[in-house]
Amino acid sequence: MRQNQALGFDFLKLYCYLSMEDFHDAMVEAKKLGMYTAGHIPYAGGLEGILGEGMDEIAHVEELLFEFLDVDRNKSLSSDEWLPFIIEAALLQWDFSSSTFQAEFEIDNREALASITDRLRSANVPVCTTMVVDDVIQWKLFHPEDFLGRSENQYLPSAYIESFQRGEEKHQVQFQGMEDLSAFKHAVGFWVLTGLRKAGILLLLGTDSGTDGMGIVPGYSIHDELQILLDNGFSPYEAMTAATVNASIVAERMTGDGNFGTIEVGRRADLILVQDNPLEDITTIKEPLGVMAAGRWYSQETLAELIEPANLPTSE
Repeated sequence: MRQNQALGFDFLKLYCYLSMEDFHDAMVEAKKLGMYTAGHIPYAGGLEGILGEGMDEIAHVEELLFEFLDVDRNKSLSSDEWLPFIIEAALLQWDFSSSTFQAEFEIDNREALASITDRLRSANVPVCTTMVVDDVIQWKLFHPEDFLGRSENQYLPSAYIESFQRGEEKHQVQFQGMEDLSAFKHAVGFWVLTGLRKAGILLLLGTDSGTDGMGIVPGYSIHDELQILLDNGFSPYEAMTAATVNASIVAERMTGDGNFGTIEVGRRADLILVQDNPLEDITTIKEPLGVMAAGRWYSQETLAELIEPANLPTSE
């Protein structure tokens, strides 16, 4: 961790397979170094565990879904054993065959969701959205031809596409025989997202597109994420705030520098010039007339050149 800090990393990301002892040790060290902490919720500790340790941010809305499961978090399991254990509990406790299960689940867990949002608000812990992940999973599992036909796939490594065509892609394997669980997880995620919004939890727009191993393409996915928020009750202003103002708030907490996110004298010049009013039609952001990034202007022609596949670096 000290080496990472010395290399200039801004925060420590923690993962769900950590034991609470390891999680505690990591949090203690992060606090000593003054490092911001974000990440998954360890299966062994749950939400109470991370809030008790003072983790700064939850990396995905989906991390909160496991809070609705009744599981023994005191079990001594290895990192490879926790996820199968959680999945087994879900399959035992949730009856996907019932046509009314989704509605019944939301009614039965209304108080549990309120408790979650109350605790997050009290701890002042923001949550990153990354809802597009589950959206893309649904495409891959239930509409594979539509997934393969996306124009943005030109930016994915050919090895990834070939893996998907063979049926060996990550989520194809992970949810094989458990497609109902995936569909339910997708729907409940939207319900939780809506609850977080209504409760006033600080939400950050994100897509989890940092890896090319899931079929999520940077740039394209942020527009998908914005639309998902709109489809789930957010106004265009709220959705864009999650990407700008809220991001600057978290950057300030993380690095001490949040000098962006709003249009004000003295703030860093990060601007998108668009044809129409995004408060009326957010899709206008997809076709910017130009972008000002950190005070440097990029014309529409320059932007097109920058994302031309032939001009992009490749790892293959």
